[in-house]
Amino acid sequence: MTDLLTFEQRKQQLQAHYDRLIGLVQTGEVLPEPAPNLALLRAARDALDGDLRLRVLLVGDFSTGKSSFINRFLLKQDLLPAWSTPTTTFPTRIRHGQQLRTVRYQRSARENVDLEEEVVTENIAETLKAWVSTADNSAADSSSPVFLEAPTLTAGLEIVDAPGLNDPNPERMKLTLDYLNQADGVLFFINAMRPWARYEETVFEWELLSRELLGRLYVIVNYWDQIETSQRDDVLEYIDQRVHASLAKRAATAADHPIPILPVSAKTGENAALIQEQVWDVLSARKSKEVLALRVRRFNQELAKYAKILDDRLGLLGLDAQGQGRRRTQLQQEIKDYEQQRETFLNNLQRLLVLDFQHYHAQFQRLFKALVADVLALEKDAFALCSAKELNDFLSQRLSHLQKQTARKLEAMDTAFLERLRTTIEGQKANIGILPSNALTMEEYVLRWQGLDGEPLAESAPIAMGGMGLAGLLVGAGAAWQTATVATATPGALTTIGAFFTGAPAAAASSFMLFGVPAIALGGLLLLSAYITKEKGKDTLRKQVRAACLKLAEGIDDEQWKTLDQLKANQSQCIAQICANVDDDIARALQERLTELDAIQRIEDQGAALRVTRDQIVGLELRVNG
Repeated sequence: MTDLLTFEQRKQQLQAHYDRLIGLVQTGEVLPEPAPNLALLRAARDALDGDLRLRVLLVGDFSTGKSSFINRFLLKQDLLPAWSTPTTTFPTRIRHGQQLRTVRYQRSARENVDLEEEVVTENIAETLKAWVSTADNSAADSSSPVFLEAPTLTAGLEIVDAPGLNDPNPERMKLTLDYLNQADGVLFFINAMRPWARYEETVFEWELLSRELLGRLYVIVNYWDQIETSQRDDVLEYIDQRVHASLAKRAATAADHPIPILPVSAKTGENAALIQEQVWDVLSARKSKEVLALRVRRFNQELAKYAKILDDRLGLLGLDAQGQGRRRTQLQQEIKDYEQQRETFLNNLQRLLVLDFQHYHAQFQRLFKALVADVLALEKDAFALCSAKELNDFLSQRLSHLQKQTARKLEAMDTAFLERLRTTIEGQKANIGILPSNALTMEEYVLRWQGLDGEPLAESAPIAMGGMGLAGLLVGAGAAWQTATVATATPGALTTIGAFFTGAPAAAASSFMLFGVPAIALGGLLLLSAYITKEKGKDTLRKQVRAACLKLAEGIDDEQWKTLDQLKANQSQCIAQICANVDDDIARALQERLTELDAIQRIEDQGAALRVTRDQIVGLELRVNG
């Protein structure tokens, strides 16, 4: 059995165990009011399909045979358009499906509907040619997601056929560069008959090696059937030398992560087994170790949490009448003490939360001030370039890098902000002797807040396109199609958090995107740069660059203040909501413990059933590394 199939089976096993845990919690024997916990468990379960899908991006010049490779090695038939001229308008996602069909989502003109789904099950090749190729679709909206589902593709694998990196349209090229940040593996295609062109070397060094892709980057040498047997060793040696020369310039740790160079023929199918063993199996084993193992640990932590809840309830069975009386008196005193301290506690908490929000606002302003400075600095660096093509390539690469860098900083800043809120709340609770929250993760902690915990987080919903939120923050210029990554199109739990702080509508986002409190559609801003047109004369090009950089800087500055205004406008309401939830949570926890004592006879009658449920929960534990 291949590692890819093993990975998929372990994912399905984890999903099945989540289903069994959800069923046990749903009975009401574990928790008196299980609804909020069930919503979180279902969200975690449904997110596995997106988190544990193996995403592989195919990149390279036009005419290097990416689409032909997919047709031959994966689809087993000619479905994707493959010509010697630019064909792919924007990324096409290929994944497993029970039925061969293609699906696209387009912006809807109907009120309250973000996307319209169009499904085609016949004449697939002709449909894809019309939907994704530049030949028939030059005026198409390049943000419209297109999916191809095929029974021949292994479940759990998703292939992205991207526009060529020498695409004359810089917006489409940037879509490809943006997706590099999310792919589990990247196959860099070159043509064996003209290997390692100057442009390929530039892209390899400045885009691929600069993005921490070592260990998941492959060089695929296509059209291997066109190379004479006597010349094959020389061709591979030449490519190997060029790869090592680039590594020496761009990657200090290259020796620890050799980049495989795999010759294939999309025409004859030569070396199909090599692709299976060195690409699909290696990447799936890596994701199993790095991602699946973490999800299994998280699941086992959930099991331990619910087992402890049952242990605590069963512990009440050991109390005699005198012990029950002492425990009831203690709980009644705790409730009375909290009622006396409640007003002071909430006032102090509100004051400290205001300081936390102000600290975040200051960090946010500093970050975007630095971003504006970086954008304006592009003008100086671009002046050394002489042609419109060089300038477009330069802007695409640098803007994509800035976007990734800013998203990372925002992610870290937002995570720290939420952790700061949690520390403030739990510190104030500790000051008055209240037990800490048993939430396992920051996501679970925040989603318990009133107004979020009742949301149907795991139910399917249309993919939101126009809404601000986490997706707009992180996925960049490709927000529309990258938002549609998750097969189930579930509303992102963490996007809901962003909507809570900003008051903006939540956009769909896959769960591997982390916290994104501010609703900054950064990718859209980067496209304000108005890419350079073909004009003669260096002075004209400089004027265009200056205008583009100024326009982009102004756009970022405007969006910064709009988002800050939105955050500030919602701050009072958010803080009041948080304080009300903390107050309610403390009171409910204390009352539930008292209720347990009042229902001690019922617990004794059902003690055997509770022990069975506890044993069933503990029995669901999975091995972390399979």
